[in-house]
Amino acid sequence: MLERAPATSLTRPVRRRIKSVLKRAGKRGYLDIETRSHTDLRVIGSYLYATRPTAEALCASWTVDDDPMQLWVPGDPLPTEQFRAATIVVHNANFDFLIWKYVLHRDHNWPLPQIECLDDLLAQALAAGLPADLGKLAEALQLERMLPGTG
Repeated sequence: MLERAPATSLTRPVRRRIKSVLKRAGKRGYLDIETRSHTDLRVIGSYLYATRPTAEALCASWTVDDDPMQLWVPGDPLPTEQFRAATIVVHNANFDFLIWKYVLHRDHNWPLPQIECLDDLLAQALAAGLPADLGKLAEALQLERMLPGTG
């Protein structure tokens, strides 16, 4: 039987090694897309949700490497620096790719990423036996919560 590793199993040297590997991997973008629709995602699933004409992007927050977080809203210029990242970290690559393709690309002319360029934080968390919920994952990894004006 598989057992879940305790959240404290990530020692400082392991965290340092992870950060070192990430730095060598080239520019890394981080993206979070907020959406809404007249349909219920939990009822119809990601694909139908993303492909419905009522699905829309409310905003996207993004950054590259250690740059300050940026906010994109419909009507803003495209976040071109984000598209130069070798890897784009998202939390649920399946959903984000569908939204990118059927909402951001369709409605706002965002260039499509190669699906291989998306790094799925959700999949990595689940593979490591960590929580799927982003807030609980941050707690398990003992990450500081970044609030506006705190850093």
